[in-house]
Amino acid sequence: MSKEKQKKEKFKTDEEFLNLKEETDRSEKRRKIINIVLWGILFGWIVVCFTDFILVRTEKEPIFCSFSKTTEYIDGEVTSCYGPGYKVFNYDRDSFSGIEFAPLWGKDKSVDN
Repeated sequence: MSKEKQKKEKFKTDEEFLNLKEETDRSEKRRKIINIVLWGILFGWIVVCFTDFILVRTEKEPIFCSFSKTTEYIDGEVTSCYGPGYKVFNYDRDSFSGIEFAPLWGKDKSVDN
């Protein structure tokens, strides 16, 4: 094999290596950006949940409710407030009163099942 041919082959493999390295760098940057965005979303969700949890613990109304539903009973009412991943029950009944923070699958505790 001539030296010139060897140089061309070496140049070709070096060029392929640089292209591969460039693709890997782009992929790595994309992965880092996605990772940062996902961690940011998770951190934001934790802040929202923690804020409403603290407000409920101090018997104040939560601020991050998406929508609420009121259920009427003979002796009062229960207001359910739905947030991102949780519910807040505000009991205003003769038999039971208070405010409660629960996961989405939580149920109204003032109702006999």
